[in-house]
Amino acid sequence: MPVPENLEMIESEWLSDAIHRFGFTTYEQYIIGIDNNIEFSEIINNQENIYKSEYGYLDKCIILTNKNIDFLYYKDINNLYHMFAGTFDFVYSCVQCSKLLCKEIYTEYRFQYMKDSPEYKKCEYIWNLYQ
Repeated sequence: MPVPENLEMIESEWLSDAIHRFGFTTYEQYIIGIDNNIEFSEIINNQENIYKSEYGYLDKCIILTNKNIDFLYYKDINNLYHMFAGTFDFVYSCVQCSKLLCKEIYTEYRFQYMKDSPEYKKCEYIWNLYQ
């Protein structure tokens, strides 16, 4: 489920709680830069670390997951959106609202850009592809 901009502090808590419900105390962090270099770390799962994973790398793409890829968190390198993927329960415990409300929020966000802008087109493409 795509969500506008960067992860909020409360969302980092929801994401941490959702990961704990899977029974995991750690998550895998992949940092991907413009040069496509990938940095890997295994991190203790808590709200603070997830928030640091997001805001410590604003100029990079972030992927948080586990070894089996039971869940996935993704942050766009341009900070246009972030995304939660996994089971229905996982995704909706991370976004804490209905799909309809998510769509309204995301659509409102998309319309702040000019209709022909690359940002608008990318946001529209991402919603249509992943929602």
